[in-house]
Amino acid sequence: MALSTLAAVDRLGPLRITDLVARERITQPGMTGLVARLEAAGLVQRRQDPTDGRATLVEVTPVGTAYLVSLHRQRAATLAEHLRRLDLDEQRLLVAAVGALHSLTDQPLDEGA
Repeated sequence: MALSTLAAVDRLGPLRITDLVARERITQPGMTGLVARLEAAGLVQRRQDPTDGRATLVEVTPVGTAYLVSLHRQRAATLAEHLRRLDLDEQRLLVAAVGALHSLTDQPLDEGA
């Protein structure tokens, strides 16, 4: 949940806690606690919403961005190692499936399924 929240703030820009609650589908107190932990770790910071002085925005810090970049690099390296272990025919099958995978990522998930 923490990584998903951090990635959402990084990808979408500063978000209100209420926006994060809706995205991550947890309670307001749960998200507030999660953001507090991310903030204590130096991965996010809170600032006043310029459009509504009563609200705060959560934004990723440079440390948070560096953490996500490092994590993505580690995952990419692990995946590349696994792909290198496949034989040539299996690699070709994966390349052929890339178009279909891209079309799947462009479609919204059916929440009821």
